[in-house]
Amino acid sequence: MLVEHHQLTKILPSTFSLELTDEELASKKEGLIVKFILKQIPECDERVINKIIFAGLGAFDRFMEIPSDEIAHVTGISQKLAESIYMKFYQYRDLYYGHTAPDRMAKFVSLFEISLNVLKEIHGQLERIGYDERARKDVDPKLKAQLVVDRQRTLWSLFALLCIKGEHDLIERIQLSVYEERLRLLDDYFARVADTLAPA
Repeated sequence: MLVEHHQLTKILPSTFSLELTDEELASKKEGLIVKFILKQIPECDERVINKIIFAGLGAFDRFMEIPSDEIAHVTGISQKLAESIYMKFYQYRDLYYGHTAPDRMAKFVSLFEISLNVLKEIHGQLERIGYDERARKDVDPKLKAQLVVDRQRTLWSLFALLCIKGEHDLIERIQLSVYEERLRLLDDYFARVADTLAPA
């Protein structure tokens, strides 16, 4: 069986190889940031995201190279949604292209801190709703559902920032953790990057 797999790997390396090439790994990482940015937009469900990726917009650079009307044209989505997508990517532009520049680090840290604080606030609200439910108090199911969605979108915004810094292993650890551990890992990361701004 291993011999057959080895032969298939030679014939179709990208299909049967157990290891990714550097180029394939870079492409997968690039695809992650695109998905994390798109998922922050309420109208971008999996169907829309797949349309966008299948249209060849699977890399950050592509969104900077074409105007919103062309995004709409090649994907078949509305002009309004295409403009929202373009603007969302534009918000990350200077960090994406200049994340190693010292003056951009302060912006990165500020954005990370804002998103992390919002995530903690939403999580705290959901925790209080959970306590109320266990105490058999009335809770607003629509509010709870919206908070869950908002918490996930906020987490995706943090993941997009982590992608910019190449922290893919940390993203994976966070995704495999319970929420309290997620918050601890994000707090630890924030403390490390905030320390880089402290005067010597």
